[in-house]
This record gives sequence, C-alpha cells and structure tokens, in this order.
Amino acid sequence: MNTVELYIAKADETLLEAKLMLQNGFYSGTVSRAYYAAFHSIQTLLENIDISVKTHQGVLMMFSKHFIKTEIFPKQIVKFLKQNLDKRLLGDYEVGFKATDEDALLAVEHAEKIVITIKIYLNL
Repeated sequence: MNTVELYIAKADETLLEAKLMLQNGFYSGTVSRAYYAAFHSIQTLLENIDISVKTHQGVLMMFSKHFIKTEIFPKQIVKFLKQNLDKRLLGDYEVGFKATDEDALLAVEHAEKIVITIKIYLNL
C-alpha cells in the first residue's frame, strides 16, 4: 500500500472505532476517534498532492491553503474539523468534561461527511 492508501485505511478504521464507541456509550472516546478519522482523511488528501504534514495545526493550515481558499472544498469542512477538535481536546484534557451522546453523534456525522467527501474527491 502507498501512503495515500494507508492514510485512508486509517481514517476508515478510526471512523469505525468512533461508531463502535458511540454504540457502547463511550462518548468522549467517540469524539476523539471521530476527530482523528477526519484528520487522517485530510492527511490522505495532502499526501495525494505530495504534502506530508504531521501536526494538527499544520494539517489544518495546509488543507485550508490548498483546498479551502481555492474553493475545492467548502469552508464548512474546516468548521466541522475545528468543532471536533475542540470537543476532543476537552474530552482528552479536561478532567471534569464528559461529552454527551449529542456531542458524540454530531462528531461522527461530521467525520463521516469529511471522510466521504474526500474519498469521492480522490475516487477512492
């Protein structure tokens, strides 16, 4: 498998993990895995144009530069990604925060839209 295939496989697997966590009531974990599904799918997109970025901020910056500002993808994708990132950070680092079932469901919906949109764009 090449790097693009590896990243999209990771995105698919992580999205499945998010769905399984959602079904089992692990809402903060769901939000985290959903965020990473979207993150890895965007890495797939960047790798497809030979841009290798590892940091969250770098991925967001390069995605915005090459795909949002050029209007290839709608700004809504960045909004979804940032919402999922914010909830993930709360769930991972704020000891008193617990994501709700609504938070988790929305995170999975956002991630799924991002993954599907990118797979369609790349014909995967």
